[in-house]
Amino acid sequence: MQYIEAYNAQDPDALQVVLVEKIKIYVEEHEPDFLLNMIRRAWETFPDFNLEPLYLQDPTTT
Repeated sequence: MQYIEAYNAQDPDALQVVLVEKIKIYVEEHEPDFLLNMIRRAWETFPDFNLEPLYLQDPTTT
């Protein structure tokens, strides 16, 4: 849920904490930066796009 909250708030600092500490990206040092840059481009391209956890959706509407 922290990822979704950080993404929807468009908060790169909170998102980096989630990517590094919670998802534990250890592949390479630049990996979190690559992902953050990709997400920043998505925010610029689709500023009104938000994520919603699937388990909170009403199953009768999907």
